[in-house]
Amino acid sequence: MKTAIVKINPADYGLEESKARLIEQAFKPMIDKMVELEKEFNQIIKLPITSEACSQAHELRLKYVKVRTGTAAIHQKVKAEFRAGGLFVDGWKNTQLYASHGLEDKLKVIEDHYKNIERNRIAKLQEERATALNPYDPGFTPESLGEMQDEIWNNYFNGVKLAFEQRQAAEQKAEEERIARQKAEEDERKRIREENERLKEEAAEREQLEEIDRKKREKADVARKRKIERERKVFQAKLEKETKARERLEAANLKKAAAEKALKAEKKKAALAPDVEKLNKLAFIIDNFELPACKSKEAARIVEEVCNRLVAISNWILAETKNMK
Repeated sequence: MKTAIVKINPADYGLEESKARLIEQAFKPMIDKMVELEKEFNQIIKLPITSEACSQAHELRLKYVKVRTGTAAIHQKVKAEFRAGGLFVDGWKNTQLYASHGLEDKLKVIEDHYKNIERNRIAKLQEERATALNPYDPGFTPESLGEMQDEIWNNYFNGVKLAFEQRQAAEQKAEEERIARQKAEEDERKRIREENERLKEEAAEREQLEEIDRKKREKADVARKRKIERERKVFQAKLEKETKARERLEAANLKKAAAEKALKAEKKKAALAPDVEKLNKLAFIIDNFELPACKSKEAARIVEEVCNRLVAISNWILAETKNMK
């Protein structure tokens, strides 16, 4: 087995060949030592594992440790030298910066004298113009106000002012319209409320009138029914009375017919009958006398009275004839 020493390309680290060669010279003794130890390494790894081979491996490893620690010491020394060189270079740089910084600043002040005056003028103008815009609520303030030419600034200012005034007018108009709309809505709600109250009162009044009318109709209906009932009763009574009168008339007619028949029979023997029989016959004729049927109450009353008197006369005649026997 053979190990190889790595070759480092200084260009990969941005070093010149001459500077890289100095660093390689510092590490060359250790590299040469590694080459020498490589021969022993190749011999030991081929030996069978024995106590002597183990002892030789131990001794060789310590040699490698010594080379490694030596390499580390070289690394630290070379790196420290380069670090010191870097610090030395930084010192030169800082010295030059310290020496020239103040001079550059003074020259910069002189160089920028008119620029600073212009910058201050622009800054002041920026502040003045921003302050002039504030009452008109521009929304945002451009950082280039101080750099605007007067004509451009005036146009911009007038535009912002006009936009603000138009916005104010629009907002005022919108507010007036809102108030007017709110008033109109309130008036409409009031009208609807009053209309509802009026309709409610009219409905209550209508219900009251309907209730009165209903009671009147019920009362009229009751009166009508009572009237119908009275008329029915009157008609029924009249009908019954007429029926009875008709029945009496029919009975009277039958009685009259019978009386007429009997009268014919009696006429024959009337001449030969005694006075008592004649008077009894007269009573019979009076009792069966046909009375007229009258429709009016007054006439019916008179007929009824006549009937009663005739009956009384007939009864009187019969009562008197009894004494004649």
